[in-house]
Amino acid sequence: MKSSILVFVLFLCAGCALLPVPPSASHPGSDKAQHLFLQGLDELTATGGSPSFATLHRRHPQSPWTARADQVVKLCAKPAARLKELRNEIQRCSRDKTRLKDQIKHLRDDLDKIKKLLIEMEMRAN
Repeated sequence: MKSSILVFVLFLCAGCALLPVPPSASHPGSDKAQHLFLQGLDELTATGGSPSFATLHRRHPQSPWTARADQVVKLCAKPAARLKELRNEIQRCSRDKTRLKDQIKHLRDDLDKIKKLLIEMEMRAN
């Protein structure tokens, strides 16, 4: 799971690398924003959340790094939502499996009872 998130983030970083980064002089605080962005990526791969992205939004709302952080969050939210759906589906299937196993057991017990009754009826007929 963590390795798939890491691979995803690496692909994302490769995509972000294609975007031009403006020089620091044109955006005051760009180095700090970049640091928060990179710290946010590290947090995202380690824990699945990123408080640094929230800090980036508060401190540098106009920074290009904030826009990149938004893109990362949006891209990560889609697989996370799908993962949640799949986990719910697995839980539902597990409950269904347990219910079906119980039903099979009851049917086998009923079949054994019917077999015994059939044997008793044949013995009485003879």
